[in-house]
Amino acid sequence: MPVTTRKKMTASSAERESKGGKTGGLRNDLKRFTRERILAAAMTSFQEIGFKETTVERIVELAGTTAPTFYRHFNGKDDLLTPLQAHLSVLVQSCLDRLTARDIVSAQALTRWVGDYMRMWGEVHRLCKAFWDAASLEEEMLPSTFNRMFYTGSTIDRLFPEATAAEIEERKMRLGLLMLMLDRLAYLASVAPDADTRDKLIFRFAEMMWRSVFTDIS
Repeated sequence: MPVTTRKKMTASSAERESKGGKTGGLRNDLKRFTRERILAAAMTSFQEIGFKETTVERIVELAGTTAPTFYRHFNGKDDLLTPLQAHLSVLVQSCLDRLTARDIVSAQALTRWVGDYMRMWGEVHRLCKAFWDAASLEEEMLPSTFNRMFYTGSTIDRLFPEATAAEIEERKMRLGLLMLMLDRLAYLASVAPDADTRDKLIFRFAEMMWRSVFTDIS
């Protein structure tokens, strides 16, 4: 076989592999885009009408796709519980990441962050309710629910880098408990009869959180 012919075949083979790689990459990108679009539609529906009332039909309608496409990515609606949990965890952790050393010098300073958290809660509390309603019926979700929703990630480690392991664990436990209470406070504040009452609730909670988590606990 002439050398020139062999070179042409080798070049042609490389070209096909390159095109195949590009096609595979585009196909993967399309799958990822479709999955993300379905997830976004599901979150919208959960926010609007809750987990129980959301159907696959409504999700695919909002996503502009079809039921067969949905089932190529998920076995059913229950498969969306884990992404929902992860989505909420990211939102809570991003809010915790905005808690700085300046916020924990006093109860008054901490009030700013509590208000910030409550604004976030106002945007996603329906998603939280949708998750808790669904997760309470799924036993296999309970361990991960505890780990994700109760513990508070690296927040205490970041704010108290010199603390002992025992102190870190105690502060994490207290912060975790108060974060659960903070959701109830946000609801109470949202239905408070006036701004003064709402502001008092926020300050009293900030004071309790500050004394329990961010002062000396020895």
